[in-house]
Amino acid sequence: MNGLEDLFQEFEDEWLDGVKKTDLIDVSKINTVPMGFFIGARDNVCPRGQAEDHISQITAPTEIIIVEGEGHMYFSERATDDWFMTRLLEQLQVPTTTQATEFLQ
Repeated sequence: MNGLEDLFQEFEDEWLDGVKKTDLIDVSKINTVPMGFFIGARDNVCPRGQAEDHISQITAPTEIIIVEGEGHMYFSERATDDWFMTRLLEQLQVPTTTQATEFLQ
């Protein structure tokens, strides 16, 4: 997600040098893998509303985890704290057989 351009697009190594046009990604085609999203409550680069607009287009199950009091830089500077790592590990857990059956129905 490119919050500055409000687009879900392919990564570009030369974006800071002015190469802003890349292929768009149709997130509605994400329909099988459950996904968790961490959003900084004070993120000014990709604000919560903007992120939620794009996440809502994903057709797979999604979960949004709000990181209270934090902005965009939290994820590159401090997202190794106990709170974050606990929630990250929860998101990475393999579903139980019951959860997988419910998901496939």
